[in-house]
Amino acid sequence: MKWATTEPSRGIYNFEQSNQLVDWATSNGKMIRGHTFVWHNALPDWVQGINDIQILREVIANHVGAVAGTYKGKWDVVNEVLSDDGTLRDSVFSRVLGEEFIPLAFKATRDVDPNAIRYINDYNLEFDGPKARAMVSLVNRINANDGGQLIQGIGSQTHLEVD
Repeated sequence: MKWATTEPSRGIYNFEQSNQLVDWATSNGKMIRGHTFVWHNALPDWVQGINDIQILREVIANHVGAVAGTYKGKWDVVNEVLSDDGTLRDSVFSRVLGEEFIPLAFKATRDVDPNAIRYINDYNLEFDGPKARAMVSLVNRINANDGGQLIQGIGSQTHLEVD
């Protein structure tokens, strides 16, 4: 359900692959958690090239609305937004919008799918360190500014290495 697959061209959506996966999962009694609306990776070139604040806001809201409106439930709304040092990861989203893209994506998800469980997802959060502390601070700040539980959970990918 990544952006490059679901919206390869602006406003042109392709849900064929995700429909197959969702159909198989639901027919086999599996739980589904959609992954992911906003991620610095797996983006089509047309998104990477956006440098206008208003256009990027509109594109995020439209993309989230179309995908969340198609598949309701549980979502990794944004993925891998922090670097290991706890700073905002460099991406088209952070360069153009700063931290604003995060609550923007969560509000767009809530608007289309108000009953969805909304997660922010990242890796290297399993140990106390700058990234884990920054994630907790980010979630607390965004939720406080929204007056509630805009972000309802933190997903941890636990990219573990044996060394």
